[in-house]
Amino acid sequence: VRSAPVKRNEKILGVMDSSGTLTVQRWNGSAWTNEWSVAAVPQANSVWRGFDIAYEQTSARAIVMYSRGVTVAEVGYRIWNGTAWTGEITAEMPTSGVVQWLRYEPQRGTDRALLVTLDANADIASVPWEGASGWSGVVGASTTLTLTASIATEECLDIAWEGVSVSSAPS
Repeated sequence: VRSAPVKRNEKILGVMDSSGTLTVQRWNGSAWTNEWSVAAVPQANSVWRGFDIAYEQTSARAIVMYSRGVTVAEVGYRIWNGTAWTGEITAEMPTSGVVQWLRYEPQRGTDRALLVTLDANADIASVPWEGASGWSGVVGASTTLTLTASIATEECLDIAWEGVSVSSAPS
């Protein structure tokens, strides 16, 4: 469950069932509504968390990212602008296996975010999201970080943004 920034009394919830279907619901301030669902990951992969939800911090758009791959490292995403959802948009990650773990983290105070995936071949990819302009360059471009994990069957990755604090220093 992710809560909207201060602009709306809203929450977005994602639930993946044992068949690999991702169902997204929205709290509108008084009730939960079923928004959409998608067969996100193959059934064999439904034990992994192949989706994440984040709100852009200034626009308050909600973005649901999820694994779409059956044989490729494809992710799908949909964006909620406070009124309507976009249709599904897909992008292929710069790795070779099916995405099993996915982490999507917004940067505080901006509409930027970072997507990190772990695929079935233990490949980790990291791609920046630039808000309204979408992916930073092309997925797979020089902005992409690719590493190899020691295991692909457990969540062995996480991300966080570094914060900078400005204070007056003694002179």
